[in-house]
Amino acid sequence: MTAASDATGTLNVALEHASRLLDADPALAIEQAEEILRAVPNHPPAVLLLATAHRRAGNRTAALEIL
Repeated sequence: MTAASDATGTLNVALEHASRLLDADPALAIEQAEEILRAVPNHPPAVLLLATAHRRAGNRTAALEIL
């Protein structure tokens, strides 16, 4: 694998992990999404995941602001 494909694979794993956290622990999903966005700013799936996690955590205002 190349460095780019390694990074993409790691990003995909992180996104999948955060997605699994949405139902069980939205606050932890928020942390995971924020970490992803620190590494890859403005990554559309991570932004959507962050907004969804905020909504599921009961913070609709934050979710709307993110979107």
